[in-house]
Formats: sequence, C-alpha cells, structure tokens
Amino acid sequence: MEKKDWCVVVLAAGKGKRMESSLPKVLHEVAGMPMVLRVCEAASVVSDNMVIVVGHKAEQVKSAVLKSRKVKFALQKEQRGTGDAVKSAVSCIEENVKNIMVVCGDTPLITSKSLDDFARHHENGNFEMSILGMELDDPSGYGRLVQDERGTIVRIVEQADADEKQKLITLVNSGVYCFKKDFLVKGLLKIDCTNAQEEYYLTDLAKISSEKNNNKIGCHILNNPVEALGVNSKKELESVKALLAGSLSMA
Repeated sequence: MEKKDWCVVVLAAGKGKRMESSLPKVLHEVAGMPMVLRVCEAASVVSDNMVIVVGHKAEQVKSAVLKSRKVKFALQKEQRGTGDAVKSAVSCIEENVKNIMVVCGDTPLITSKSLDDFARHHENGNFEMSILGMELDDPSGYGRLVQDERGTIVRIVEQADADEKQKLITLVNSGVYCFKKDFLVKGLLKIDCTNAQEEYYLTDLAKISSEKNNNKIGCHILNNPVEALGVNSKKELESVKALLAGSLSMA
C-alpha cells in the first residue's frame, strides 16, 4: 500500500451540543491530546495527506490542529450530514489520490493497526467502497448493514429509517469508510436528503454502488468495537478516558 495514493478525510465540523461546553467537541482532550489529533495520529499510518472538515468554531479547531500537524481544511458551512461534509472536502483532495478514507474526529480510541488493516483490505479487494463493520449484541443507535443472499452489503440503513426487521440486524456501521476516489466524487452528486433526518447521508453510497450490481462493496470487521466509540457527551468522554487509561496501564 502506497501512502501517496491515499487521502484521509476527518469529519470534525459538529457542534457537539450534548457536551454542554463552549469548547468544540473534537478539541476535548483524552489522555492529554485533543480527540481530533488522536484520530489524525492513528490515521497517519494510511496517509499524511489529510483534509479535516471543520464547521463549528472552525478557526479554533484549525488553530489547535496546526500546532502539531500540517493538514488541509475544508469548511462545511451548514450541518447537513456526512455526505455534505465529505462533499465539501472533495476540492481539497489532490488529483493523484486513488483512495480516500473517511474517519470521524470524535473517535479517539481508533488504532493505527485497525485503520491500516482496513485500508489494505479495501485496496486488495479492489472495492469501490468499503465499510468498517462491527458485530454487536445490542446494535441500537447504529446504522445496520443490510446484506443480500450472497452476503454482500447492499444498503446501510440508519436507525431512524430502519424497519423492525432491519433493527434486528447485528452487523453495524462503525462510521469509517474507504472509497475509490472516482466512485466517491461521482456518487456524492447522486445522494439526496429524502430521509428521516433530512440530511445527506454518506451511507447512501452503498445503495448507489449495489444498484450497479458489481459486488464492489467491501466489509472489514473491526475486532474490538470499543475502538469506534464516538464521544457525544461528557459522560461518554469520561468513559473513553477510562478505557484508554486502562489500556495504557496494561501496555
């Protein structure tokens, strides 16, 4: 895998209302480092070519990141979903890039090994889209990975849009993706906001790919789902801090 062939897009535009803090969510620290920088550090195994999508208090996030990393920034002017966020980053991605990884800036436990394994799985499988999936006993709150009779992913259905049968699916979306650049750029032009949240879902690209019937959607299972825990509240922040402290003490 050649790092020069990759670009990492980090989603960091959210307001984080449930944090009840004036500090942008992704700048809350875990073990002495802002969450977004922990994600960047882990993702640097894939590529040092990074675009961070900012929105809420963008200048504050930029200032904090640039103290330790040289990255590009894309501005998402309105919070209109993950698809819109990634679309705002497209113009910042260099022409020679072949593959793009999308990660969330509020998942500070994600590891370099997991992201490296995922990127290699995507590249080796020659997939146009790959999803980092998880098997959970309780899938509540997560997007479900809907498979056909062959076991190929055909759709990602968000919790708010899932029917009762789909809610029983235990294979879920971690929120980390890999794409062939050409597929991503063209696919983003086709998604709309006709869903319960009235947002542009990046996950709709799975349906767009499956409708071509070319079996080009990959799924790599995250061995430790804890790595994908997102932080949306002070309680979740404390839980993540405790989990990281425990792993560091055992290292």
